[in-house]
Amino acid sequence: MTLAADLRYWRRALRLMDWDITLHVCRHFEMPERLGECAVNATSREARIRILDPRDISPDATAVSRDVEVTLVHELLHVLFPQDEDGWCSTQQEQAIDTTARALVNLRRFGRDSG
Repeated sequence: MTLAADLRYWRRALRLMDWDITLHVCRHFEMPERLGECAVNATSREARIRILDPRDISPDATAVSRDVEVTLVHELLHVLFPQDEDGWCSTQQEQAIDTTARALVNLRRFGRDSG
């Protein structure tokens, strides 16, 4: 699967087809210290997702951190969660988004939550 195919799948699954969502895979020098980010404009229903190129993810990172599909779903879920005026979620929202992203990807892959 490619990230573009994953994006199509998850946009349908999360009912985000009416959003204009762009995806850009970034190198480490474009997006240091992050696996992904999502800029959301709810008024225009636009979102810009950037994901770190898998080649730039540390080999010491956890398996979940190396899973770009989990990162993609995580960033898509940010479209559904309200953010503050600076584009940030609370710690609890961030934890809920992370847990939900992992569970959804596991359900797609294995038909169950393997957590």
